Amino acid sequence: MENEIKKIAKAISGGESGVDAMGGHVGSLTDAVMGVTQALVRIADALEKNTERLEDIRNTIDYLANTLDEKDFND
Repeated sequence: MENEIKKIAKAISGGESGVDAMGGHVGSLTDAVMGVTQALVRIADALEKNTERLEDIRNTIDYLANTLDEKDFND
């Protein structure tokens, strides 16, 4: 049992280097979790940028719709 605990501790704190799905090197479970966290932050940033763009598009559509509503096509 002591040997298994040491293996778990080594995996968490560092040990042999592994390779993640993106080809990066991971030396521990801590490194892997930090990599996942970094990826999640990048996803959140991308979603925020897309939200801002969608808001701009919505505002443009609203402006165009209001402009058309005010236009007198009977001239």
